[in-house]
Amino acid sequence: MRNKLILLVLAIIFAGFSISIGQNMKAKSNEKTIYLINRSKYGYEHNAIVNGAKSAAKEYGVDLHVLAPDFEKDVNTQKLLLEEAISSQADGILIYPIDALEIVNELNDLKNTNTKILLINDNTGLESGFDYVGVNYKEIGEEIAASIGDDVKNINIYRSRDSSIKYHNIIKTLENALGDDVNINMYLDMSSESQIYSGIIKKHVEKGFDMAICLDEKSLLGLANCRDILGDIRVVGINNSMEIIKNIDNGNIDEVYVANHFSYGYVGILELINKEKINNKSDTYYKINKENIFDENIEKIIFPLVQS
Repeated sequence: MRNKLILLVLAIIFAGFSISIGQNMKAKSNEKTIYLINRSKYGYEHNAIVNGAKSAAKEYGVDLHVLAPDFEKDVNTQKLLLEEAISSQADGILIYPIDALEIVNELNDLKNTNTKILLINDNTGLESGFDYVGVNYKEIGEEIAASIGDDVKNINIYRSRDSSIKYHNIIKTLENALGDDVNINMYLDMSSESQIYSGIIKKHVEKGFDMAICLDEKSLLGLANCRDILGDIRVVGINNSMEIIKNIDNGNIDEVYVANHFSYGYVGILELINKEKINNKSDTYYKINKENIFDENIEKIIFPLVQS
């Protein structure tokens, strides 16, 4: 009798174990496999993209594989990683191209497969119009224009030659929104040396301007080093780094517009698995100043760390 009871208990346990395995196998069979191919393994924006993708993958049960070259300019390695993802026959690929034109042939090949493709940030130059997720720089330009008071008549825009071409949309939007009432002066190829900036900015202040907009980190930090010369002139930037955040905190920079790379990863995964976007996680950028710099909802944007 005792042996029969033991066998009955074992049979019940085995049946439950088998059901559990079956349920897990069914769940796995419905699980989407997504590859995220980043530009680099390092850097705050790449970390934020990974965090966003991992957050969405965990929330929606996605089998996420993260690949990236060691260095952001290593196009050849990124192409190899893309080929690896394609050969895996994944359900979707989210890629942040180092150079979109370099991988366009591989991307075109995906159109005849069941693998969905989504680009991060930019599809410039790709004639076939791939879907992408990224910040709308026209909206940033419109928000900056709307924040400019009637007393602002002269704006200086600073950028170095290596500043991204994507910021040109901001300039065009400002020019269209402000019209002839505001004079916009462009300054290109500014030096990163603080002593050189001091001399340049001193001359600009003597000539007279009301607001500075910096389109890259080099020019933004250059003006931050001239706060004593600028006085109350408003300094706005389109960038993010720990050095920039420090200068916002100490009052040398008034505000920056920071792309929400966390949302690139998060919303990218949602789009690839056909899930509805969550509004509070799909904002493409944040305006950051001294008042909100340590708000909980933007800490993940400006201080991203890779999470397991």
